[in-house]
Amino acid sequence: WDGHGHAENPAFRDVVLHVVFQADPRRVHTRTSDHREIPQVVISDMQLSDALARPQRDVAIAHPGRCVAPLKGLPTGAVERLMREAAMFRSGAKTRRWLKMADAHGRDAALFLCTAETLGYGGNSLAMRLLAQRAPLALLKAEGDAAESILFGTAGFLSAEQHELAPSDTKDYLRELWDTWWKIRPKFETSSDRRIPWKTYGQRPANHPHRRVGALAALLHAWPQYRRLALARPFQVKPLLDFLQGLDHEFWSHRHTLQSNASVQRIALFGKLQALELVANHLGPLAMHESGLTYKNYYKLRNSAANDKVKRAALRLFGSQKAGDPWVKRVCHHQALLQIYQDFCLEDSSDCANCPFPEQLAQWR
Repeated sequence: WDGHGHAENPAFRDVVLHVVFQADPRRVHTRTSDHREIPQVVISDMQLSDALARPQRDVAIAHPGRCVAPLKGLPTGAVERLMREAAMFRSGAKTRRWLKMADAHGRDAALFLCTAETLGYGGNSLAMRLLAQRAPLALLKAEGDAAESILFGTAGFLSAEQHELAPSDTKDYLRELWDTWWKIRPKFETSSDRRIPWKTYGQRPANHPHRRVGALAALLHAWPQYRRLALARPFQVKPLLDFLQGLDHEFWSHRHTLQSNASVQRIALFGKLQALELVANHLGPLAMHESGLTYKNYYKLRNSAANDKVKRAALRLFGSQKAGDPWVKRVCHHQALLQIYQDFCLEDSSDCANCPFPEQLAQWR
């Protein structure tokens, strides 16, 4: 910074953050020409490695790949061992990510972040994660009864426009939130260019961002019990699933959005499939790492509702829906397929021609 003359150059006066990839052994303060200190962030080698490990592509073409033939030639037991290795590799990566969060913020905060992220699956995982970072668990606990208002206000859902569009009975709920929010609003509200990027189109009503934030608010009210079940050792899946499916909120158990009318029937805030995703992606891997869950019990978890990525991976590996069907019914197989899809299909730009996986399969026993 100093070597390039930035500290004396007025053109760099508006810099707000200095990002470096190698820390200076000396204690160096980044400053501007008017002697204002600029915060410095050091990106570690491990963080850089994680970022570079992301796949090159977001999606691969949905058609049978070259690996169909070698997989057909493998006995079922060999394919099962392959699936187990892929699932456990993915589990290890997810555990390391969770432990990094816990090391930086604490186990409760890590649980809050991963739960918020799971609630956002289907297009809003990043948005829910940003919300959980801007309104962290410790702060919400400290604010007590104001926590729900903080979540909806920080999410950007407490506005005059929302109030005008809402049905009359919803306006009462919004007014309660607003009466708390306006007093503390300056502490949490961000500028318009930093709004959380919610995806509201192409969503199932039950997955609308309004409901997802409502579900997170409901979890806050039952946090001690949720934490006890989520981090229990030994880890038991059924009690957690039952708890999440029974989660209740006076308003959100009968609403899809802030603009929708009330539903006569109760709407689950945290459905079974979403709860299984939480176990598969976060709580299960951590429990296996901490000897609180065996792979045998993890293997027993069934999830027949495969998402698009899982279906695409199964088609590319096994050639047809019928051939792939036996491998899309368990949580562990979903994770295995996603890992293979990520490591090979999303890293290959030759439409299978130069992918090394088929040749590697020929050596698998």
